[in-house]
Amino acid sequence: MVEAGASSAICSALTSYKKAPGTLVLKRDQGLQWTPRPDQSSSGDLIVPASDISSIFASKEGAAKVILKVVTTDPVTHQEASHSFLFTSAASAVSEREMFKRELSDVVASARAAQEGAAAEATKKRDKGKGKAADPIQDPAVRARLLRRDAELGQLFKDLVMTDIIPESEFWEGREHLLLAEALADNQTRGRSGQMVDPRPETSSSGELTMKITPQLIHDIFEQLPIVQRAYNDNVPKPLSEEQFWLRYFQSKLHERNRASARNSDSLMKDDPIFDKYLDLPDDDLEPQNPIDEPIYPLLNLEATSNDHEETGNTRDYTMQAGKQKGSLPLMRRFNEHSQRMLDIALGESDRRAGVIDGGNAGARNYYSDIVLDDLQDTREDDRITLNMEQQAKHFDTLGTQSGKRKLTEDQVEDVFEETRQHYRNWDPDLSQFKPDKSVINETAESLMRNIRTRFQAKETKHSSAFPEGLLREMVSCQAAANEFLRLYWSACLPARPDDISPAASATPAQKAQKAQRMITYLGKTSDRIQVVLQSARDQRVDVELVKLALQPLEGATSRAMLHHHRNQQRN
Repeated sequence: MVEAGASSAICSALTSYKKAPGTLVLKRDQGLQWTPRPDQSSSGDLIVPASDISSIFASKEGAAKVILKVVTTDPVTHQEASHSFLFTSAASAVSEREMFKRELSDVVASARAAQEGAAAEATKKRDKGKGKAADPIQDPAVRARLLRRDAELGQLFKDLVMTDIIPESEFWEGREHLLLAEALADNQTRGRSGQMVDPRPETSSSGELTMKITPQLIHDIFEQLPIVQRAYNDNVPKPLSEEQFWLRYFQSKLHERNRASARNSDSLMKDDPIFDKYLDLPDDDLEPQNPIDEPIYPLLNLEATSNDHEETGNTRDYTMQAGKQKGSLPLMRRFNEHSQRMLDIALGESDRRAGVIDGGNAGARNYYSDIVLDDLQDTREDDRITLNMEQQAKHFDTLGTQSGKRKLTEDQVEDVFEETRQHYRNWDPDLSQFKPDKSVINETAESLMRNIRTRFQAKETKHSSAFPEGLLREMVSCQAAANEFLRLYWSACLPARPDDISPAASATPAQKAQKAQRMITYLGKTSDRIQVVLQSARDQRVDVELVKLALQPLEGATSRAMLHHHRNQQRN
């Protein structure tokens, strides 16, 4: 049934979703929308965006239940979900399902094309206006997504920021890289799959070969193999039905020619008067049937093998000629054409300027700069941290004086070199005479096996089995809060890294001292929190010594920070 009143609605039908009756509507701008019947108050509306639909399945022709199943992929989490709709109209269930299947395939294809175009346009705008976009570090939406995705970080945010222990700005100091990574992951869009369509039959338990044909598979075949779409348009619905078309196609020579895996010879396949009309000659000559007309940049042209050597002359070099086995040439050329098609989709025509692949002006370009591999060039800056040293001049003067005392004369250097050369002249490394102590070998082997057994036992043993769940949460919360205070304290005391982009890196010494004092105040309460955890362990009859052992590294780190702060105060 087609709704004439709604401009965006393509078709609608009575369906059942999760055993609840309702109406399924296909809208061009929204995708699928299922609305329950008014008397079904327990069921809510369902909207399936067309851009999220990854696969479409339909029940077999003649099945007792007429079902349309759609599989969706979440654009953020990439998790899959499925929705099945049972068409309940007794008279027109099959025709309505087929209409939905056909129209939905077109809507999904249009939505994907629009999404890819919008992503490409957004990328161009983002590249053109770099520096003008909002700072992802300060973006509340990026922070919220990161806290939802990382449960431990979200819990720490609730314990420290939402309880007003530390401000939000300090919480995100040192975590700028997490925010940048989250923003980059959110801006990335999934491109078109580069997989070549190559449907393969499945063997059932009875040994029967079956081929699953979905609307998505049909769309991919038509997109990558225009000759199959042409055959479909010429022969469906007359003289062949859709089922007969696909049944004969997968048994024809045309399908065998279009396979992306190992192919059988045409002599092993049956003749088909319909599909054999669409067969071309095998593309297995030395020159391909679809050669590239544009001139190719020489450094990218794999056929540019002409040499001008005095020994061999300037004849073309055929030692690297592909297709020594004639049957492999058609498959290799199909791979190349598919790769070129994917590049054209991803890059567009931007790399085909002046009719030359890879940028024109090929003759005027500097070949030597083109063959330099950027990955092999050391462009990294020295990752050094400036030390705040007192009396630096005196220190370096002392080093200069000491180095002057150690300086050797030219004759002394020659004597040392000659002595070393004479010492190693008769040295002959004969490893056959090396006989290690047997006890050392046995002790080493036992140590290795002991370590391996310990690791396997650690994997098999649940770490949380020693503590009840509630106590374990208290221990994790105590340690996470103390670690956050320690991180902020040391960031205020230690010199900032050269690549540090956090506000703390540009803070004044007074601001850093004030921040360090606040963190020490919080760390001073860590022992009280540990005592609370130990008392909880006693109440739950858990081994207190085991809890102390687990929290011992935290106590040590806290004590070192407080000792460091005390010494700084005495020095000042």
